[in-house]
Amino acid sequence: MPQHSRLSYHHYQVDYRSPSSFVMYGLTQEEVPTLREGVQDESALLRSCREGRTIFIQAPASITSPNYNSPYPSDLVCKWLVHKADGYQNNETELQLTIADLSLESVPTCYNDHLEIYEANYHPANGSLTRLNLLKRMCGAVNGLIFTSLRSFLIKFKSDDSIEKRGFKILAETVRNSCGGNVSENGAIVNSPGYPIAYPYGITCDWWLHAPSPDYVVMVEFVKLILHQSEGCQIDFVSIGQNLTNNTQRLCGVHTHPPRVQINSSSAVVRLRTDALLSQEHSNKGFSIIVRFVPNPNGAKKRNIDCGQAEVAPWSVAGTVQQRVVGGLTARPGSWPWIVFIEGANCGGTLIGKRWILTAAHCIVPKSRLFKDWSLFKPDLSFLKILVGQHFRNVESTGLAYRVSKAVIHPGYSRIFDASDGQSIPVNDLALLYLSTSVTFSSTVKPICLPDNDVRVGDVCVIAGWGSEGFVSRHSSDYRKPLKYAKVPILKNSLCNSWPSLNAQVSVAEICAGYPEGGIDSCWGDSGGPLMCSGAGGKFYLGGVVSWGKGCGKPLQPGIYARVWSHYHWITRTIYGGA
Repeated sequence: MPQHSRLSYHHYQVDYRSPSSFVMYGLTQEEVPTLREGVQDESALLRSCREGRTIFIQAPASITSPNYNSPYPSDLVCKWLVHKADGYQNNETELQLTIADLSLESVPTCYNDHLEIYEANYHPANGSLTRLNLLKRMCGAVNGLIFTSLRSFLIKFKSDDSIEKRGFKILAETVRNSCGGNVSENGAIVNSPGYPIAYPYGITCDWWLHAPSPDYVVMVEFVKLILHQSEGCQIDFVSIGQNLTNNTQRLCGVHTHPPRVQINSSSAVVRLRTDALLSQEHSNKGFSIIVRFVPNPNGAKKRNIDCGQAEVAPWSVAGTVQQRVVGGLTARPGSWPWIVFIEGANCGGTLIGKRWILTAAHCIVPKSRLFKDWSLFKPDLSFLKILVGQHFRNVESTGLAYRVSKAVIHPGYSRIFDASDGQSIPVNDLALLYLSTSVTFSSTVKPICLPDNDVRVGDVCVIAGWGSEGFVSRHSSDYRKPLKYAKVPILKNSLCNSWPSLNAQVSVAEICAGYPEGGIDSCWGDSGGPLMCSGAGGKFYLGGVVSWGKGCGKPLQPGIYARVWSHYHWITRTIYGGA
């Protein structure tokens, strides 16, 4: 094997065809000399240890001290250079060292026996190392520490002439780069490297957060935040700002109530910096955050300047559950100007823009059709008519009819089988319909607002539609039926899931709304219609979409609605991203 001019390292390309060939002291198990079965030739091991080796990591490998789990030899100086194998030389992967076990002589300065971890630039052409940076010197008992780097690691082990312990074991592997990157997915979880174990020393990581458009701003919601505490957060810290020169907040220490930080911009950067020279061991976990993109208040005002308000005042939704109208009331014409009827599907829908209707996916997709990739689904839309401005459920009334040119099914739409009644239940039950021509807004045709926040348990919202009343057949064809509406309270999902009829099928992306005693509910023919809640300034926003239920108006069987807030990003990305 060729020698190198600066540090004496041997090149070795590790063969990972079987676990028995993991790196041990820079040698594969097959190359370790033996004196008798199970006993290794100590002189060969020490020679390998002292000469140093370059280990190219392609799959997880173990690096251990000589005689690991037994006292290590005295007067050793051993070196291992850990480098990414060919094919992994990119910024998408990084090296990770995990101190799985370390038991060395312990003195305050770690001067006697110690293990040192360096980060370095390795140059294979001449075997040289540059920009050598000591990350940590360790002794005593340590485990669980993690070091990550896009560069290479130099591991140095030194023992003196007395007090030998069992040594160390290090796990080396390549992992997906967890130190920084671009984040553009709403609800994405970002963890500091090594989380939930102690974070590495001497790193600087930048995560660039990108909202889908200027109509959104960035919100960073901390789930956990445990960093080293220092005055002014000058040592270890996480900073959040619009850019690196304008960090609005710098955080460190332990936060029992993790903060929520909003940056009034469609892009932001989260930076984690940890010091390379901390002398004490730590168990600080770092952080875990959820990245959210929320409506830009200024953009929302411009976009929804005329949404959620009817010129014909509807009946008030204020009040308590006891003030509900049992059985529903006939709506005043024009009082819910965003509700549409989808002829050909016998479903409702909601106007959320000049050319966009939000409805239930099961209204558009036959029950027998399921796709892994809904972008491949091309439904026959020729039989659909969107009737807007309707009061009676027939095209001859005062409403207008529009054709649909495209249907966008929620990518997560599916159906799950409920063994309790043999029925299938829709999941992520949403579809967006794009009209062939724009509607003309008027006193009886207006869009509803999209939500700025989620609905809350106890809110009293409104359902409306032309569906079946009470317990009549789902096949009723009364086309002179007027629009009906009623009020329903938002219930706890946990309460609804405790009722046998719902069989714990209500997910966090759904809303359970209605009355435990029954008597009022959405029903057949109301599918796809709106669950409307009153927001700021008395404007109505779309809280949910009628999805499924077990019967209509029966006790302990309230209606289940697709939660619009849970799918807000998909909706807005689709409609504002263009057709």
